[in-house]
Amino acid sequence: MTLNRELRRLFFGLLVAFAIVTGAAAYWGIWERDALLARVDNPRLVEARAAVRRGAIYDRTGQLLVVSEVEGQRVVRRYLRSETYSALGYYSLRYGAGGIEADFDIQLSGSTIPRTVEDLLLNRPVVGADVQVTFDSSVQRALINAMSARRGAVVVMRVQDGALLALVSLPTFNPNTLDQDWERLREAPQNPFFNRALQGRYQPGGAWQTPLLAAALSTGTLADEVLERAAAPVRLGNLLLVCAQMPPAADLTLAQAYAYGCPAPFTVLTDNDHARAFLMIPTPIASATAPTATSAAPPTPTPTAPPSENPLRDNLLGQGTITVNPVSMTMLVASIVNGGNAPQPYTLAALQPPDGVWQAQVATSPTLPIMTAETAEQLRSLMLNAVNTGAARAAARPDMAIGGHVAFAYAGDGALSWFVGFTTLNGQDGIAVTVVLENTRDADAAASIGGTALAAARAELLTVPSPTLPQSGS
Repeated sequence: MTLNRELRRLFFGLLVAFAIVTGAAAYWGIWERDALLARVDNPRLVEARAAVRRGAIYDRTGQLLVVSEVEGQRVVRRYLRSETYSALGYYSLRYGAGGIEADFDIQLSGSTIPRTVEDLLLNRPVVGADVQVTFDSSVQRALINAMSARRGAVVVMRVQDGALLALVSLPTFNPNTLDQDWERLREAPQNPFFNRALQGRYQPGGAWQTPLLAAALSTGTLADEVLERAAAPVRLGNLLLVCAQMPPAADLTLAQAYAYGCPAPFTVLTDNDHARAFLMIPTPIASATAPTATSAAPPTPTPTAPPSENPLRDNLLGQGTITVNPVSMTMLVASIVNGGNAPQPYTLAALQPPDGVWQAQVATSPTLPIMTAETAEQLRSLMLNAVNTGAARAAARPDMAIGGHVAFAYAGDGALSWFVGFTTLNGQDGIAVTVVLENTRDADAAASIGGTALAAARAELLTVPSPTLPQSGS
């Protein structure tokens, strides 16, 4: 009798244990299946990601920039051209993706490409699509050389369609050694992970004179009217705002004041309808519509001046609460070439699925109205004059018509040097550029880098007007 009782207890105990194991298996296998599969420490998921052969990346001329190579049992991502490091971002099995690698991760990783039964049976690795971007390696290289050890950003855009020909952000890092360098890079005070061209928001300072002048011209202000004491400095809290380059006279026309980057004539606009008209311009250059940061970033630059009783005046002088992004400023300049309409930037030129053919991608985003065609025409003339006779003369290049504007801004305890400019190609096609240099008041350096960018981009577009599709299978 005692033995039977013990056997029954043992049987029921085993039955309960079996029920618990079955319930747990059902819970993890059915209800929590997706969460379990998605865990970053899931060894099967890590193994599957490690076996993916991400697609290659090419520039607009068909030059190979990034490739995945099989080394033994692992796939290694190789970045082949150092001048494109800051434009392309990175991919790491451990740390994920950033930049272009993140923007086109779905295509490069092949995550949406259907797997056949044969692929599964033979355990074939996932192969992603190849991507061609709008960047031009030659333009990137010219800018890296021109920037040297300076810190800042450069954006180069084709006016015709908004194709980004170059994105430079310095300092940057080598994505080939990302895993080894991650902790050092993450703690670096200059924050090389922060893409200044795409994520940066800067005090515009005198660079704000370009959209402000557009507003003034659109409401009837005469650019050739002489203004007294136009070259005088402007006191703003503990800041003293001065011309980017001292003009030959104290009294200047508005056109001359703009050419030399003098702030005084623009302060009077706070007292009339021009300022209110400026604030009503439907422009993408304000920080509210600029690209937002997606990674750790240094603090947004803030004005040195204390709170003001006239915040409108501070903003119109570029030293208030408004901050701008280099890409958005480039859109503004492009609109001056494009009859007042800003093209929207894009970076994808073509795709090639695995075992497929290259498929060109056409930009379809509508342009954004910034100003009237008449205002754009006036601004083009004034910016050409600023390079020919004003403070932006360092941007001039032989046999090229370049328009531009240089300016200073102040953020925290440092200064910024700006150059925005353009050159035309045919009709309303052309090239727009924005340069911002951190911790310097070297206007000539900013203008010279801008001129280098425009000359390099013009040479490339005249040689290769449209993206050249890479050879299939290359």
